[in-house]
Amino acid sequence: MSTGPTSIEGNVTPPTSIDSGNSIGEASSQTNRTIGKRKATPQRSEV
Repeated sequence: MSTGPTSIEGNVTPPTSIDSGNSIGEASSQTNRTIGKRKATPQRSEV
């Protein structure tokens, strides 16, 4: 009986982790791009 539920939980857990990772990864990419653009603007002003 332990093998049944373990298999189901094991299958559900990995996709959930992957989905969360993708969402966080996309958010991080957008945040990094925004910060990069903001930092690039003052640098150009100084130059």
